[in-house]
Amino acid sequence: MDAYLESPEKFEAIKQDLVDEMWKVAQRELATGFYYGTPSENEQLFGARRKIPEYKFVAEVVSYDDAAQTATIRQRNVINEGDQVEFYGPGFRHFETYIEDLHDAKGNKIDRAPNPMELLTI
Repeated sequence: MDAYLESPEKFEAIKQDLVDEMWKVAQRELATGFYYGTPSENEQLFGARRKIPEYKFVAEVVSYDDAAQTATIRQRNVINEGDQVEFYGPGFRHFETYIEDLHDAKGNKIDRAPNPMELLTI
């Protein structure tokens, strides 16, 4: 929505990229729901998934120390040392890397973080 409000022309140029990003984590087909009126039985989406998601949302970056090149993240799903992750954010910038040097909130090095909402450092 921000991209469209900023520039409808710019939005059209990146629209497919945005759709592709949403499908990385989509669990089922999408519909307009009741936006245009009451949906009929033909608009119900109870069928099979379009595809199995290849990605899952694992954490939110809450701070970044540029000098130390470490990020503090709030975990949402299980994270393991060695997991491949993709960072994205404002301006639609992407950065792919592997989880290395994973630490819990107390600074202890860990190999696996199984509990949601923990603050971790990578």
